[in-house]
Amino acid sequence: MAQDFEAIELNIAVARDNLAATLDEIADRVNPTNVVEKGKVAAQDALQKVEVQIALGIAAAVILGTLVIRLARRK
Repeated sequence: MAQDFEAIELNIAVARDNLAATLDEIADRVNPTNVVEKGKVAAQDALQKVEVQIALGIAAAVILGTLVIRLARRK
């Protein structure tokens, strides 16, 4: 009987440690500083892709073209 009690206490201690580790990991994942840093890294990685650079160039050209046309029509 004492062995069963000790086994139960050990299982509870292990479960408590696992829960504490899980909660620490969740807190780390949702920490605003970490979220921002992960977002910056993801954005930097995306900007290294040629497809993204082309898309941003096209978007910039369209915006610039629209502004030039609007300014030309005002005069």
